Amino acid sequence: MLQRRSWFWQLWHLASRNVRLYRRVVWPYVVVDTACLLAAAAIVGSIQGSKLGLSEVPRNLSMAFLVLSVLSSITHLRTFSAFRVVQAHEFSSGVSGTATFLASNLTDLPWVFLSPAIFLAIYYFLIVPRAGFSDLYTVGAMDCWWSSGLSYAISQSSIPPAHHALVMVVVTLILGALFQRVSPTIREARGSFTAALQACSFNRWATEAVTIREFKPYFETGWNLILAIYTDTGMCDMDLHTGYGTVQTADPVEQLRRASRLRTFSAGSCDAYARNALGILAGSGVVLRLLAYFELRLGALAVRKR
Repeated sequence: MLQRRSWFWQLWHLASRNVRLYRRVVWPYVVVDTACLLAAAAIVGSIQGSKLGLSEVPRNLSMAFLVLSVLSSITHLRTFSAFRVVQAHEFSSGVSGTATFLASNLTDLPWVFLSPAIFLAIYYFLIVPRAGFSDLYTVGAMDCWWSSGLSYAISQSSIPPAHHALVMVVVTLILGALFQRVSPTIREARGSFTAALQACSFNRWATEAVTIREFKPYFETGWNLILAIYTDTGMCDMDLHTGYGTVQTADPVEQLRRASRLRTFSAGSCDAYARNALGILAGSGVVLRLLAYFELRLGALAVRKR
């Protein structure tokens, strides 16, 4: 009877059913997921500690958000894979694939935005950063938004379900650990294929956004070290602004322009880069969800043709 109802009724019915199903799996899934987030945050935070220099900030924050992403991606694989057989039966009966996809996304959103708060509550307490909790949470939420989108895309792909978790972890680790902009840095990767891979990495953007937010309160006393870190890593395109690592021009006009950029360097000079990084993470999460939606639509069409 569900296929005879309107699209909005189907969406409401499917979302309500998903909520009831989630309530039934509070134990063990939600409890175990929460325990994993708390344990991971405690381990990472204890290892890093609260007495770290500015030069260690990008690497440590990159590690923390990589761990959060791995945990988030594994959790959200269940969003579609757990109901794969039921959805195939409903598609064959004429249930809207769009309603199914939106219902699953809507009921999954609370955990997308709750899980980073659980993780960062412990991590923030242990490392005592200078940036506000809201700054770290915003980056963490976009991190989980991206990771959940990748989970949806993989769970709807033609990859055998038994290998979803393995593929998910491998892809997340490759993008998050090897192309996170810490090593190689943005400056070192400019103009190479590695730069394109870095652009696809959630951790490249998350690390830049959270590092800029963390460095801001230190500006009055450590602006020279912050400028050196930005220039060496290529964050905020500072290496391009200062000409670091490039052939220095003898043109006095260009030299004056570069000196002027350094004189105008302030605590808010890189705010636009942090906002752009968050925007790219949000947009990438949308793109991954659109990919998952088209995969679901193709799967639904294949089921109805049988």
